[in-house]
Amino acid sequence: MIRGGSGAFATPIAGGGGMTVGDAVTGGTTDTVLFVDGSGNLGSGSSFTWDSVTGKAKLQCQTTGTGAGSLVVVDSSNKTIIKSNDGTDPRFVIGDDSGANIIEFEIAVDGFSIGYNNARTNNNITIGNDSTGGNGASNGVQIGHNINGGGVSNVIVGGNVGGSTVGRSTAVGIGTICGNAQNYQCAVGHLVQTAATGASSFGTATSAYSNAISNSMAFVTGGTNPSMFLSLNSNLVLNSNAAVTAGTHYEAAAKNCITVHNGTAPTTGVVDAMVLYSVNLSAGNTMLGIYTEGTPVGSGTPSQDRTVAVEINGTTLYLLAATAAS
Repeated sequence: MIRGGSGAFATPIAGGGGMTVGDAVTGGTTDTVLFVDGSGNLGSGSSFTWDSVTGKAKLQCQTTGTGAGSLVVVDSSNKTIIKSNDGTDPRFVIGDDSGANIIEFEIAVDGFSIGYNNARTNNNITIGNDSTGGNGASNGVQIGHNINGGGVSNVIVGGNVGGSTVGRSTAVGIGTICGNAQNYQCAVGHLVQTAATGASSFGTATSAYSNAISNSMAFVTGGTNPSMFLSLNSNLVLNSNAAVTAGTHYEAAAKNCITVHNGTAPTTGVVDAMVLYSVNLSAGNTMLGIYTEGTPVGSGTPSQDRTVAVEINGTTLYLLAATAAS
């Protein structure tokens, strides 16, 4: 019996009065954390460990089956690591048990994914839902909804967007697609697409438009076809909402040219500006049209003392001109 501070006697606790730091634990396993088990007894297990040398705590949820993984907090380097024990990529999920309304974080040496129902492959970064790196391609970025990254090194941002199946393309917007298994494409906007190597499409289409001319740029401004087009040879084509075909809408071999198609001629001048346009002289014969602010055309019979050379359809012509108004 042991006399307490009050003068009463108490029965000592079996085993010498309890444990203190440094005492041996019978049946203990190195680095395991002690806890009270379901029967109210002192217990330990390999799923919860503490390494006093490295300062690493490990909480392992389960070791086999779907969702097997572990949460490792490493204080010495201020990082949290989520990893798998069954050979699959680590995945961290926030959400409810129904499978809906969840966000998944998937991290591995060959890629990174945040979102829902994504498929990450080969060094791709995927953020969104129902998106994928695509076709086993690598080194791409996909951000948005229902994205197919396509080929190598594509950058895809938006909704219902797709990258070239070959790669090295950029698609940004809604319904923009770089396709047809070609390299080096760019589509930015709404429903603008590409289908040729080096092709680009920009703007907003009312229905899907696809630029199928290699090494060119198409600009769509609200219709179903481009209003402006630039070819590899720096041919600028102005043709409102019309499909563009080399040889029909511009001469492919020409360089550094501006091709203006007939449209609606202006009927009034623009302040401090002049307007150039194409208009028919007669059926099958176009001519240059000029509309200016005010009235630049004089009257009378001036003395022509100069000529102005112009080339029309390959022939040089000399126009008579005067240095003084009539």
